[in-house]
Amino acid sequence: MPFIGELSALAVTIVWAGTSFAFTRIAQKFGAIQLNIDRMLLSMVFILITSLIFNLSFSLSYTQILYLTLSGIFGLVIGDSFYFKAFPVMGPRLSNLVMASSPAFSVILSFLFLHEIIDLKGILGILVTLIGIVLVITQRKQEHSEGFKITKDGLINAGIGSLCQAIGLVLAKLAFKEGDINPMIGTFYRLFTATIILLPIAIYIKRYSNPISLFKGDKKSQINIILGSFFGPFLGISLSFFAIQHTQVGIAAILMAMQPILMLPLSKIIYNEKLSLISIIGALIAVLGVVIIFIKF
Repeated sequence: MPFIGELSALAVTIVWAGTSFAFTRIAQKFGAIQLNIDRMLLSMVFILITSLIFNLSFSLSYTQILYLTLSGIFGLVIGDSFYFKAFPVMGPRLSNLVMASSPAFSVILSFLFLHEIIDLKGILGILVTLIGIVLVITQRKQEHSEGFKITKDGLINAGIGSLCQAIGLVLAKLAFKEGDINPMIGTFYRLFTATIILLPIAIYIKRYSNPISLFKGDKKSQINIILGSFFGPFLGISLSFFAIQHTQVGIAAILMAMQPILMLPLSKIIYNEKLSLISIIGALIAVLGVVIIFIKF
């Protein structure tokens, strides 16, 4: 099927944009660390159930397991940790702006380590989409944004997060180049690595509680965490792995970075947020960039 990798990357954007709203209430109520670990644990349960139903094999080569383990460490442990560390200083808007550089890192790293060369049309599409994303992120009004500012530490933390996200994608692609891997199995190894590192730390610093007792009696949170985990880490990361299997890492990265664009109409519908003209123009520019990537000329 033509553009199956690109379409999968766009599907990741849709899935992640939707789950971000499902996770908002949980993060506010129970904290980001609790949410992050619980969603990974639930996602691994979904993968184990799926593997039993479809008889999926967890057997991979040592090299593939090593690459996926490193991908989980760089992408989910180091990358997300530094990304979240930038939030208290710069806020989500400015942090997301720096994270928009991740596709550029992906292009450079995939060229150096995967020898992937993106043609001029692809580069043009990436640049146009990146411009649109930057316009949207810089214009989106963030509630309680007072006091956030660009600092050296904030830029370093967000920059490291952006770089590690790109490294995680490239490492995952290296695992797939070693041989066929079911995307869900690849996702499991990545989530398992992140969980066994983060869970003991969270328990030690007393930032993690028993999820059964925590969510007991809160049906809305139960539904949100189950649906969010299914469509987020379980389906979203699996689709991202499928995307990098079937297209270049740089193109997949920029398409998956379209989440702020899709969140504009969702924010309007769900929260009735007022959209600025620049945000709308930025969204249209980003979509134009995606069209350039897809069209043939």
